[in-house]
Amino acid sequence: MIKERNKKAVRTYAGNKKDVHEVDLVFQKNSRESALWLSKVLKNFVKIDCAEKWGMLSRKMIHEKIYEKVKIVLKK
Repeated sequence: MIKERNKKAVRTYAGNKKDVHEVDLVFQKNSRESALWLSKVLKNFVKIDCAEKWGMLSRKMIHEKIYEKVKIVLKK
């Protein structure tokens, strides 16, 4: 899904090229695993699912999911 999104994205900040982190698949895998681990062990880290079975959610839908979680934190 991310590969498809990246094909469409204009990357003017990087001369339309992938940056060093996007090229390094090991770095990406380790980052993902670290984030998932943090979301399990730290109560302040929340996992937001950005895709459904049919594909990647829109930016607006992801924003709404994040904002729902933020509102809960702000009420505390």
